[in-house]
Amino acid sequence: MGKFDYSEDYRKSISSLTDEELVKKYFEREDYNENYINLLISEINHRKIPIEELTSKETAMQALILRKSDKELQDIYNDLDCDKEMQLLAKQESIRRGLPIDTLEKEKKIAMLKQGVQGKHIVAGYLFSILGGLIGLIIAIDYLSSKEKTAEGVFYKYNKETRKSARGMLIAFVISSILFIMINL
Repeated sequence: MGKFDYSEDYRKSISSLTDEELVKKYFEREDYNENYINLLISEINHRKIPIEELTSKETAMQALILRKSDKELQDIYNDLDCDKEMQLLAKQESIRRGLPIDTLEKEKKIAMLKQGVQGKHIVAGYLFSILGGLIGLIIAIDYLSSKEKTAEGVFYKYNKETRKSARGMLIAFVISSILFIMINL
């Protein structure tokens, strides 16, 4: 059997990267094979990222931030899934450009509040719900209905995934309770 050529897979993978991800991979290139590295460099050149002038990942990230519009800086800063280093650079560049950081801070806080937090006792909630315990019911109701009141408004305390799990806990509780009643009749 011949050696499989991953070039097309690499090309698709690389072309879907953001500029920031592309530069990070370039500076981590010793972790990749030669074909992947060549495709990375080709994509960097295609996007006209001046990689030859950059001496480190940090300077590359700063150069990328400088290329961003005010709106793109705001999006990076408010994106909760974005790399923390990029968020910090976006904030610093926003300040340098004289953009209203207090507005960005408020928008980021609202985005965090809208996202909610992950519940920490989901497995225990399911376990107690299946066993028909009131603790499982209490955990489910707490995850499903808890809200936080802030100056920015009222927001669910827990994220969508946790609230979805809470609905599953309630269903498990109801089913296990019905089965318990039917067995004991």
